[in-house]
Amino acid sequence: MEFRFRRKIADDLRHIGHIPPISALALAAVSGHGSHMSEYDPDLPPDSAMPALRARIDALDARLVALLAERSALIDEAARIKTREHLPARIHSRVEEVAANARRLASGQGLDPDLAERLWRVMMDHFIAQEDKILSARKDD
Repeated sequence: MEFRFRRKIADDLRHIGHIPPISALALAAVSGHGSHMSEYDPDLPPDSAMPALRARIDALDARLVALLAERSALIDEAARIKTREHLPARIHSRVEEVAANARRLASGQGLDPDLAERLWRVMMDHFIAQEDKILSARKDD
């Protein structure tokens, strides 16, 4: 029952905001329906604005996770292309280009570019390992 409800939310989100299916599902999964997150915090005064702010942060986190899931699917596609074109998972020039782009984008948004670069490098390392697994599996086929 809950899955069908989340699927309905995902469909609604996709149609309203042109959100890709995987992103819509991720958003629906944490949309508060069946979520384990609570607005009650005994350390906060009853009229605190923190629960509302936390809800906004949680919604933003859901969007970030959805975007990462979408990026992961694109990485799988990149791995298939790299297999076909006999390219390695790690292409140093591309890694540096993406890191520099993250720094530039962060600076333009008022975000610490060092933080952005560190986050992107961790993310790229993970996704390169993901590509390596796919490339290795294809070599064995």
